Order: sequence, then C-alpha cells, then structure tokens
Amino acid sequence: MGKTSLVLCAFLLACSPVGSRILFQEQSDFTLVTVVEEEGVRCLYFGDLAEERETCIDQRDPDRSVFEYTALMFVGFLFQPETRTLLLIGVGGGYVPGVISRHRPEVQVDAVDIDPVVVEVARRYFNLPNSKGLKVHVTDGRRFVEESTQRYDQIWLDAFDEEYVPPSLSSRQFLEAVQAHLADGGILVENLHRSHPRFRAQMATAEAVFERVWVFYGDRSDNAVIVAGNRPAAGLAELLDSAEANGERIGAIDLIRQAGRLSPGASAVGAEVLEDE
Repeated sequence: MGKTSLVLCAFLLACSPVGSRILFQEQSDFTLVTVVEEEGVRCLYFGDLAEERETCIDQRDPDRSVFEYTALMFVGFLFQPETRTLLLIGVGGGYVPGVISRHRPEVQVDAVDIDPVVVEVARRYFNLPNSKGLKVHVTDGRRFVEESTQRYDQIWLDAFDEEYVPPSLSSRQFLEAVQAHLADGGILVENLHRSHPRFRAQMATAEAVFERVWVFYGDRSDNAVIVAGNRPAAGLAELLDSAEANGERIGAIDLIRQAGRLSPGASAVGAEVLEDE
C-alpha cells in the first residue's frame, strides 16, 4: 500500500463513526466508494465519510427500511398495484430490488448503475439478489432509457453523485424520454431532497412534462418523493383504498403510513424548468 493510500485509510478511520469498521474502500472512475458496518448495519458512502450515506441495510433484518425514503418510494405501488415491469436507475446497495425480489417476485426489474464498483459492492456486501426477475445493467442511466425499446409500469429514479442528482437526469428532455418509456398508466417515482436549491425546479420540470405530479414528504428527513404520470387524479382517500386493497404492506413497508405522507399543497409555481445544459 502506497503512502497516499495509507493517508487516505487513516483519514477514513478517523472520520468513521465510533464502533464502526470499514469493510471496503475503493476509488472508482466516478467516486470513492466505501462500505462501513456498525452494529450489523452496513452503509454505502460516496466520497469521504463526512458525506451523507447512500444506502444502509440492516444485515439482521434486510426488509427494514433504515432510510425513510426507501420505504417512501414504494408509494409507486399504490398508483400501480398490478406492476409487472419496473426500471430502477441507481442501484446503491440494492435495498429496493431486494425487497421487490422477496415480496413482489412477479415484477421484472431492470436495475441500472453507471459505476461497476457500486454493483460489485452491492453483490458482495449488501446481498443484491441474483434472481431471474432482476437484470442489472452497468451503463449510464440516461443512455439506457434513450436506447431502450421497453415500456415500464414504473420508472424509479434514485441516482445521486457526490453532490446531488446529476443534471443529465433532471432535465425536461430526460423526463420526456422517461415518459416515452412508460406503459399506459405508468408512473415516474423520483427521490429528491427538498432543501436542495434545485428541488422546486425539479418539481416544475416534472409538472411541465406530466399531467399530474404528487409529492410525498419524509417525516424525519429531508427526502421528498415525487410521483408523476398521465393518469387520473388521486388523493389521500384513493391511495389509502389502494393500500387496503393490496394488503397494506410490502414486506416491512407500511403502505398506509407512506400514503399519509402525501403533501397535496406542494407547489412549484414560478420555478424554472430545467433544460439540458
């Protein structure tokens, strides 16, 4: 190990939480990828350990949603309970495909991530499923969408770099490509941060492309999940009915609770629409 690596390892150890241990650390072509474990919970970091965690999975209870947003994204199944095809852009540690594989095995998932190191880590350290219902593609998410001939019941966007959602995955042109790859009644589900300066612009961009946009806010976090589509309007009552009709849960995820996080008053009036740079 060279001097630079020794210094980096010393820095990571100094920054890691007390009682934790670093299981993996490698500089990929895109970012520094690190896996840290503390009391049975494994977390994925991009960049240094001062950055926010990208994924955490409880090895003792992999169905438990350590992060609020990972459960919140499953509101997509309230809009499309009969989902058979789902595209996920941003694999992270693979919590989402893991839950779907265990509890909605009839759903065919295409999972896309640009970083092969992240996919390797998801398999080695986070038990990313190796099932016939999951296909993992190592490529740029936008390129995958634009070149695909598949239509999906749901398309989930959960792709972040060290800073935020890449601009190429936020623009009107990209969302139009997403819209073109949705089946009839299909929906976009996107994880965002509501305190970020681009958040309202991202809402406005979704509103410029889709007929309807719903916003769900986390109770304990900065996360906001947007659902967008060209479909009939639905309010809290309709979402609760959908949750009750479909068993109220997906694994450990309480769909009734997630439906209750709908924010009908959220607005992006006056915000700019994001265009390709």
